[in-house]
Amino acid sequence: MSRRFLENYCRANGQRESGIRRKESALKTWILPALGNKRLDAIGEEDVQRSGPIRISDEPVPSALIATSA
Repeated sequence: MSRRFLENYCRANGQRESGIRRKESALKTWILPALGNKRLDAIGEEDVQRSGPIRISDEPVPSALIATSA
């Protein structure tokens, strides 16, 4: 999922490589360890609240990456 986000969202939208590297680092260091092997549809508000605010540089992580609600 994280690789798809980086390719299909970040690179497709022309973000700079330095920004993409920061996002990749945050994914590996903070986001993925906090969420474990949970499927996106299994991530709830409690998971997001428990992890606290996650920021990469000046940009918040897109909510689509952190949690989904259907």
